[in-house]
Amino acid sequence: MNGPLYRFLNSLSRRLCQRGWKLVAIGLVLILAGSDLLLLMELSTMLELLGASTFVLVYYSGFKLLLSSLFLRVKQFERHGVFFLPERAVIKSMPSMLIHALPNRCCWTLLMLSLATAGADFLSRALDCGLG
Repeated sequence: MNGPLYRFLNSLSRRLCQRGWKLVAIGLVLILAGSDLLLLMELSTMLELLGASTFVLVYYSGFKLLLSSLFLRVKQFERHGVFFLPERAVIKSMPSMLIHALPNRCCWTLLMLSLATAGADFLSRALDCGLG
């Protein structure tokens, strides 16, 4: 009776006897807290999903708050210009109204800063070449 099947069954019975207390413990846990374990798995899955969506929502809210404060500052800076945002229906009927969505003072400030930067760059290159 020392065949391969006998050796397999003998080793299996020894392993089950050694680890039997683990099976008994798992059985007791399942009996005592069976439905709570399913609820725990469901709640942990919901927590993972809600945690990720809450993380994204917090960053979205922060960026929206930052951009809204910047937009209010631009509107305050442009209060003497013709800066306004037309409604969607107005843009559909008259697309040329989008030109008024360009902030007047900001565009001029950007243009002047660009010209000053280009002039400074031209002057530095001219001095490097020995033209000045």
